[in-house]
Amino acid sequence: MAGINILIQIFTSFMSCLIIKSFLDDSFIKRTIKNKTIFLWIFYFLLSLYCENNNNITLPKLFLSAAGVLVICLIAYDGKLHKKIAMVFLYHFIWIAIEMLLGYTIMSVIKGNDYANFELLCSIICKIIMLALVKIIPLFIDPSIECDMPSKYCFMLTVLPVISTVVVYNIFLITSRIDRLELIAFSAVSSTLILALNLLVYDIYIKLLEQTEIRRENAIYEKQISLFQEQINVKETAMLNDKMVRDKFYHQLSFIKELVYQRELSQLNEFIDGIMQNKKIEKDGPANSGNVLLDYIVNNKCEIAVKQGIECTVKIEVPYKFPFSDGDIFIILGNALDNAIEGALKCVSRRYIHIKIIYRKENLFIKISNSFDGKVKKDRHGHLISMKSDLTRYGLGLALIEKSVNKYNGLLNFDIDEENFTLTVLLYS
Repeated sequence: MAGINILIQIFTSFMSCLIIKSFLDDSFIKRTIKNKTIFLWIFYFLLSLYCENNNNITLPKLFLSAAGVLVICLIAYDGKLHKKIAMVFLYHFIWIAIEMLLGYTIMSVIKGNDYANFELLCSIICKIIMLALVKIIPLFIDPSIECDMPSKYCFMLTVLPVISTVVVYNIFLITSRIDRLELIAFSAVSSTLILALNLLVYDIYIKLLEQTEIRRENAIYEKQISLFQEQINVKETAMLNDKMVRDKFYHQLSFIKELVYQRELSQLNEFIDGIMQNKKIEKDGPANSGNVLLDYIVNNKCEIAVKQGIECTVKIEVPYKFPFSDGDIFIILGNALDNAIEGALKCVSRRYIHIKIIYRKENLFIKISNSFDGKVKKDRHGHLISMKSDLTRYGLGLALIEKSVNKYNGLLNFDIDEENFTLTVLLYS
């Protein structure tokens, strides 16, 4: 009989591993760590085997199991830390709540003191139900959705399942020692309500994430529309300036022709000297590539930067036209230079922005370097994250840049060297 119990415990431990793996695979993105994954699951299998010993559930064993799952989740899966903690504890609460409800069902049929003889059966049925749930729930809810949430919501999502687990366990412990049918019914209803409350909070959490993501997408579209409107204004201004230049040039040629016809050579000489003198007085921007849109963006942003005490150097080698959308160029350069100006303004010493844009072999290379205060915030994977409070709207510029770069299967890279921040973009035509 002891040998059979050991085999059953091995089977239930294997089921626990299968359930947890399915749950984590649906909720998070797996990392490519290969060999380490096997050792992690062997570790959890042994931990589960220990927790299944004697078929009795205790709070220490339950939280030990949760800690083991959390270790696997932290090492083998990507995702937000607060979501990992909340989801792991929610899963374990649902598990114990279902097992408790099965226990109440058995206790209502048999004598309470004999419940210990049915704990193994209860554990097996519970695991079958959990396996079914982790397979069915992703069909209706996307548990992999991720977004930044305020800390108070993250705290609530973590604390509520923990408190609920302690309450439900203690209710079950008291009920199992008092053989009264009405108490069993009351305990079952109470545990069901607590389970429903946790599921409701989880549903609200998912909806909040979806709404936050929708607001972020809307903010991206609003900024994109704003950038396109600015692009239209740039083109209108360029067309107007071009017309004014052509009109002025026409009138100047007409006047020169008249002076030549009247042989007023001295007056003609003075007029031409005046044109040349005005040309020397006029100040061209640092960008004079001939590409109207690109020159306007760079000159406009450099003018803003210089007014705020930021030194700008520009090197541009591009043709009048290239096979990239004006809208995408506007989005990439406009947002990148806005971020560069913002970063340089935080620098207390030398403030500078270096701009290099080169078109070679039908590929466009953009490199923008700027000084900054050297303070950056990264997640555990090395990705830059916001240092601002409004996480919903911040980072829209980078999101738009990345979206435009991906349209050309291009490359986007960030390099941080002490107090120098460099953004590099490569677009393939």
